[in-house]
Formats: sequence, structure tokens, C-alpha cells
Amino acid sequence: MRTRFSILVVFVLVLTVVPLAAAAATTGTLTISTNTTLTEDHDGNLIIDTDGVTLDCDGHTVTGVGAGFGILLSGRTGVTVKNCEVTNFSIGIHLNGGNNNTLIGNSAYLNSQRGIELNLSDGNTLDGNQADDNGFGAHATFGFFLNGSSDNVLTNNSASGNGETNFGLAEAGPDPNGNTLSHNSASGGDRGFALDGDSNTFHANTVTDVRVHGFESSASADGNIFTDNWVSDAGAQGFRMGGSGNTFTGNDSHRNGGFGFEDFSVPEANTYSDNRCIRNGLGESQPAGLCNPSGTFTDDDGNTFEVDIEWMRWAGITLGCNPAGTLFCPSDSVTRGQMASFLVRALDLPSVAGNRFTDVSGTHTANINALAQAGVTLGCNKAGTLFCPNDKVTREQMGSFLARALELPAVAGNRFSDVSGSHTANINAIAEAGITLGCNPAGTLFCPREFVTRGQMAAFLHRGLG
Repeated sequence: MRTRFSILVVFVLVLTVVPLAAAAATTGTLTISTNTTLTEDHDGNLIIDTDGVTLDCDGHTVTGVGAGFGILLSGRTGVTVKNCEVTNFSIGIHLNGGNNNTLIGNSAYLNSQRGIELNLSDGNTLDGNQADDNGFGAHATFGFFLNGSSDNVLTNNSASGNGETNFGLAEAGPDPNGNTLSHNSASGGDRGFALDGDSNTFHANTVTDVRVHGFESSASADGNIFTDNWVSDAGAQGFRMGGSGNTFTGNDSHRNGGFGFEDFSVPEANTYSDNRCIRNGLGESQPAGLCNPSGTFTDDDGNTFEVDIEWMRWAGITLGCNPAGTLFCPSDSVTRGQMASFLVRALDLPSVAGNRFTDVSGTHTANINALAQAGVTLGCNKAGTLFCPNDKVTREQMGSFLARALELPAVAGNRFSDVSGSHTANINAIAEAGITLGCNPAGTLFCPREFVTRGQMAAFLHRGLG
């Protein structure tokens, strides 16, 4: 017997097909039969009726009237759809019985049921797509929905604020099996990922700030693999899992309202190893022993920034402050050289050989060069020849480093009463972005000339990039 994730969706759609006259048409139904690039926004739906063609919306918006499919591929193979903004349909982009197609860089938002849906569609690739605020809180509403679809690859997609679930895999006769979801992010909405299917892989996905569970599976989801996923600030469980033969390795589940991990079937039927769970409302796990409540480092237990520090380790930004990787030294000040390495790893900037500054040598050199190459730093003297790598970083300097690194727009005025001078607009910018709340409970001070600790640095980076 299937659980509530078992959803059979039957589609009946009658569309008037208008022959394609020109890619610049703005209203009605467009039928795509050849490689097509939109040159302006389109009011109406698009139907792709030929295998192997490419539809490039070039950033233009496809807008509906609250019903139907925005972009429809029915029974198609080898099609590429990219750079489309799709809104105000029942379903933004819909693949029905479509195999081996590619969706790249599309955005589906404010559709009444689902953003991007694969129905009985196998072997498709979805990379760098976005699905936000679809579903309006109704049942069976999703950002990305794989309905009876198998062997698909979803990478670097993001979903936010979708009604019931951001990423959903459900059965529609056949189970959704053998799908790979990696490096996707989910936030808002009820759930991050909901699963009913077998032998799927979830790797390095992130879930934050959902109302219910981060990851949830049915009791019949078997043989799935979960590695290096991150969940924080879910309203209930970080992971709520059933089934058997599932493997959970190296996952993080922190600061959730319920348990970090809950296995509601037979825990002995699933394998848990090297999972971490900190500051969850109901405790580490149910049953106990599914995760480590102390995290990676031994010197940050109980620290205000413990979850942020764990995120730094999970994201590959730090290995700790001692050779064994057991300490983080959260109260130590951050030097400018260390800060450069933290930022370069966080932003995944390529290292740069040579020596941009005359006072730099050692392990941070390539990262300092990379930071300069990216325009995040001009050095520490007017001539731009020095970096001062061993100087400690002040909070106001960190404000400017982060604002430039994240390309935040400068914000005029003065958010904090103790800030003035050249860093003011950048400090306002990181406050506007929610990266800092200040240094006092009232949020009126920033303490611009105090030195940044490693723990504070973890919090700044996690809020800015997590």
C-alpha cells in the first residue's frame, strides 16, 4: 500500500496549435518545430512538437492566464529548453513521456500547481533551473516534481517557497527510481525533498527554513542513498525517513524544531554513519544513535556559532585550526591572509599564481592573488602594493570584503550609530542582506573597529552564502 506521496496525475489538455510564423510572436499558442530563440516576451503557451530542437527564451518571460502548461514537451526526446521565465500557468514547464531532454537555466514561478514537472519521463537532465513560489500552499504542489519518472539527473537547481514540497518524487504507476539529485537547494515551503521511490541518490543538497521536514520519505522508499546533505532550521524533523536498505552517510541536520533524524520504520534496516546533529528541538535522533550531537570540532560545543562553524566544514571552507582537524579555535582573531583563503574557498574562486603584493608569501598567497584578481581587495596601502596578510581583520573591513565579494549594492544612510567613514555603505549593505544584525542586542551598534573572530567569520559567511 502506498503512502500519501503516491500521486497519480492524469493530464487532459486541449490546445489550439498555431503554426510558427516568427519567433517574435507575442500572444497565443506557439508551436516550436525548429531551433528557436525568442526575441521578446510571450503571452501564451509554447508547445514543442519536434525531437532534437532547442528553445532558447534568451531571458524572456512566457506568461499565462492561470491555467494549462507554459512550455509543453509531450513524447519528445533530445530537446533543449533554456533561459525561459515561465509564470502564471497551472504548471510552468511540463515533460509528459519525454526522455533524454535537457532543461538549463529556466525559472518557473507563481504557477498555481507546479513549477517544473516530469511525468513518466526518463533520462532527462535539469541543471541550474529555479522554481519559486509555485503552488500557493495547496496539496500536491511542488517546485520540481518527478512523477513516475526515473534515471533523471538534477544538479544545481534551486527551489524556494513552493507549497507542499520543493523537490518531490512520487509514483504514478511506476516508481521514480534511479534519479540523482545533487547540489540542489531548497528553502521555504513545507518540505525540502519528499521521496517515494527506490535506488535514488541525494548528494550535497541543502535545505533551510522549511515549515515541516527537510527530507521525508515514505515507508516504501527502499535502497536510496543520502550523502553529505545539509538541513537546518526545519520546523519539524531534519530527516524523517522510512523504508529499508537506505544509506545515510555524512549528512548534517542542525537547529531543527524536531529531531535531527527520525527513522519511523525499522532503524536496523537502514544504515547510518558519520551524520551530525546539533541543537535540534527534540534531541539528536529517534531512535538514539543515528547521528553525532557533538559535531566535528571539540572546541565549539555550546558556542553561539556552532552551527555556522559546522556549515564552514560541510562547505569545504575550513578543515579546522590544528593538523588533526579536531579544533576550530572559534575565539581566535582572523588574519587578513586567513580571511582571503576563507573567502576564496567559499566563493570557489580559481587560485592565481605569482605574487600580486610584495609582502605576501606562504600558504595564503594564491588565494590572496585570487581575491585581488576578483576585485575584492586592493591591498592595505594607497599604492596597492601591500596586503598586510598577518594583520587582524576588523569588523568594518570584513563588511567591505563581504559586500564586494557578494556584489551587494551599496546602501546609503547609516544603519548603525557607531559607523562612519569609507566602510559605511558596505556595512549598510551587509545589514540590508541580513548578514549582520550588529554587535549589541538592540541592533544599533556594529563595533566597526573590533577584530573579527573565527566564529563570527563563520556566521558572516554562512548568512551570506548558506
